[in-house]
Formats: sequence, structure tokens, C-alpha cells
Amino acid sequence: MQTLSQRRFFPMYYARGVADVTPEFIRGCGCDALLLDIDNTVSHVDAPEATAEAETWLQTLREAELPVAFVSNNDPERVEPFAQRYGAKFVSHAQKPRREGYDRAAAALGRAAQRCLVVGDQLFTDILGGHNAGMKTVIVSPLCEAEDPVPFRKRRKLEKLLLRLDRLFCARRRNIGG
Repeated sequence: MQTLSQRRFFPMYYARGVADVTPEFIRGCGCDALLLDIDNTVSHVDAPEATAEAETWLQTLREAELPVAFVSNNDPERVEPFAQRYGAKFVSHAQKPRREGYDRAAAALGRAAQRCLVVGDQLFTDILGGHNAGMKTVIVSPLCEAEDPVPFRKRRKLEKLLLRLDRLFCARRRNIGG
């Protein structure tokens, strides 16, 4: 049996995209708040708004009264207007995978860590950071890897290998959505 420290790099759940992370799923795993990455998770890199699918999903979360905070390593000039567009809290310069940014986002939503679900597209920032903060995690497929800066593309190669191995050998993996 693997310990949390052995699983720290791996997501608790896998989803194709954010729309698969339904309010029912969120509540079913004991969470009532979401901490979201922006670029390549809900938006194309540096785009001022979410994709059409993510916009619909964010509206569904609002209707379900599930609060959202965006947690990003990006600058406030990128993160703040994006979060304001969706009426969400935010943490910029989060220094993911350090836990402090996640802790600040959970506090801004008035939630304990164990009640927050982290959704992102990268193992070494989003997933590791969520686990470092004691939160549940979902990894989604990146919207467009070709938009990633070169250092991200190199890191994604290792992430893909690790995710493949996890899916092959980890009986506890969970896929959500279609």
C-alpha cells in the first residue's frame, strides 16, 4: 500500500477536461470549494477569458454555489482581471508547488484544506502543490501543449511518462467523466 508521500506526485483523479468535474463529483469527494489553475486548464495560455466550455462550467459551479479561487504562478496583471471576470478569488505569484498559495486561496474562500479540490494540468505544480497543502487533486488534459513555453514542454515529457506509469500500475487511479 502506498503512502501519501509516495503518491504526492500523482493526482487522486483524472479528467479529460474541467467540464467532467461536476458539482456532484466535487461534493461526492467531500469538497465544497475549487482551487483552479488558469493557463491550459480553463484558458489558453495568456488568453483573457476561459474557453467556451470552461465558461459554461464556471457558470454551473456558480449556480451550484461552489466557490472558486484561481491559484497561479503568473503575475497579478494576468491573474487579477481573469479572476474578476468570473467573480472569483485569486492568488498570483503562488509559487506552486509550495503550499502557501493554496493555503491563502483556501483561507480567502473560508474553507479548510481538506474541503478544497485542486484542478490543474501539471503534475509538478498543480498536483504536487495541492497535495503539499493536504487537498484532493484532479489532473485534466492540457488545452494546448503547443502554447506552453519551452521549459514547460520539456517538463511535460516527464509528466506524460509518469502519468502513463501511474495509469498502468496504480489500481487506485480514478477516471471521472466520459
